[in-house]
Amino acid sequence: MLVDPLFFEKVIIKFLVEREDLRDKIIPFLTTEVFSLNENKIIISEIIKLQEDYETLSKQQLSFQLISKHGTELNDFYDSILQIDLSDLPENFILDNIETFYKEKLIYNLCVDSIEKLKESNTNELGDLPSQLQDALSFSFKSDVGVDFLSEEGEERLYQYLHSKDVVVPTGVRAIDNLIGGGFHEKSISIFLASTGRGKTLIMSSLAQNNLLNNKNVLYITFEIAKEVIQKRITSNMFNININELSMVTRDVFHEKFKKYRNAIKSKLIVEEFPTGTINCNYIKSFVKELYNKKKFKPDIIYLDYLGIMISNRTSKNDNTYTSLKRICQETRALSMFFNIPIVSAVQTNRDGMNTSNLELDDIADSIGIAVEGDLVIGIVQTPELKEQGRYLGKILKNRFGDDAGVFNIGVDKFKQRIYDLDIEKNIMLNNTPPVISKTIEESARIQTHHKKHDRKPVLFE
Repeated sequence: MLVDPLFFEKVIIKFLVEREDLRDKIIPFLTTEVFSLNENKIIISEIIKLQEDYETLSKQQLSFQLISKHGTELNDFYDSILQIDLSDLPENFILDNIETFYKEKLIYNLCVDSIEKLKESNTNELGDLPSQLQDALSFSFKSDVGVDFLSEEGEERLYQYLHSKDVVVPTGVRAIDNLIGGGFHEKSISIFLASTGRGKTLIMSSLAQNNLLNNKNVLYITFEIAKEVIQKRITSNMFNININELSMVTRDVFHEKFKKYRNAIKSKLIVEEFPTGTINCNYIKSFVKELYNKKKFKPDIIYLDYLGIMISNRTSKNDNTYTSLKRICQETRALSMFFNIPIVSAVQTNRDGMNTSNLELDDIADSIGIAVEGDLVIGIVQTPELKEQGRYLGKILKNRFGDDAGVFNIGVDKFKQRIYDLDIEKNIMLNNTPPVISKTIEESARIQTHHKKHDRKPVLFE
């Protein structure tokens, strides 16, 4: 856990006293055994007693009990807990962390108790350990165990579901958005399928930049390419400068361009790198929480570059590539559901998919299980002819949010690390794009059109 467990002990006490709605979720699982600090144990024991005796709890009640039974020093400690400021932390974030804290403490206590019994040779008392451990692992504050379909609550939930729209993060490429219900959907994993060297990173970094320009917080995690290289690609796209000539830009021009975007964009893009084959979804979850704790950064979308070189949260000696990659995809999708955001990644094609112009789901390398778990799978093809034309052919291979048989053509500028609508002057980006950004993209479109007409390389920067 990234935050001191004693902090969450105090947060639980604060919630129990100040929030009756949250108290009802916590009280059924409340026990002093979960707490480490003696002062917290005493306060919790008094809370439990008050709840049992009076079925009510207030700041004044608890303060009176502490002073009369334990003295003013403990009451002063209790007052310091009530002063903790949680206004900057989302409630769901706090509850999720309290739940994690509880679960970890339950498992820890079970392990310590089992070790003590083994030391005393009381192995007969370990018979219930598997079921106790399972209970600890499945622990949750959530008490929703089903809703009666014909009840008023069931009726209201269904009505709200039927009249609600998925939260989406538009890609900024209309040709794609039109086929996938407006963009990448919350609580989903979207996967680009392409052979080696066909631009999976180019596509994801280009889309990440589009998201940033539309004031979305973006987290880009790379496992294979250095984060500075990803930043360089995004900068080339954003500044409309050939990637090979970025180093020739003077410091003053570089600063002015960054300043222009910094003033126009209120969102953030964070790029981080981790070594290949060392990171799983549990680590990413912890990293995202750490970003919030230290930088108050909460991503609207996450890019993982790429899925096939991650590791699973759990491994087995019986694992093969199929089961391992399927499990990684399952865990990544669970991560998107935990944070209520879309996650975008990519996978390689197998040998059969490397030279085909008609990708299918069974062209995914190593594990068709990825296709089973993915919500959206988009195949990307670039034949020699398409490469000459500066285009990608995209094919929707699986789509839980619309038609799964769509095909689209998009432009690609490898010098600028950009994908774009071929009719770019009519489909610049989204309507809420800051004017300074739209102007830059429009200028890019005019440059690209000019070079096609005159068949020469573009003027790369001023």
